[in-house]
Amino acid sequence: MKLLKKNQLILLIIIFVLIIGGIFYWVSHERSKILQEKKKETLQGEKKESLPVLGLGAKILEVNFENNYLIVNPAEEEKKIKVNLGEDTKIIKLKSPPDLKNLPLGEPVKLEEEEIKIQDLKIDENIIIRTSADIRGKREFDDVISIKVLP
Repeated sequence: MKLLKKNQLILLIIIFVLIIGGIFYWVSHERSKILQEKKKETLQGEKKESLPVLGLGAKILEVNFENNYLIVNPAEEEKKIKVNLGEDTKIIKLKSPPDLKNLPLGEPVKLEEEEIKIQDLKIDENIIIRTSADIRGKREFDDVISIKVLP
């Protein structure tokens, strides 16, 4: 009789250990599922929240001296954007060195900068616009810090 009770006790201990092990496995599996879902949600949220666009490369389509604005065409896009210039907006013309063929190899090329006025801008010039606010998706903006005219 004692032998039967020992076997029953061992059987009960084995069943108890299996149940506890199953519970631990199920809990850890569910927890990993929840963590993976949170990670996916976080990654999707990060994609939606992208960095602000604070600059634009464009070609000048129109210059309005009286009202102090430009109409530009962003690089590689078929749309027009109105760029209102403020009193503090710096317009800088970049000039390449006069003798490009005889530059020393391995040394950086320093472009000369000359501050100009809106009247000096010409249609079809390529420019880089720097702003202080996000311009993503805007068709008009006026937070322009500087405009650099490319050589």
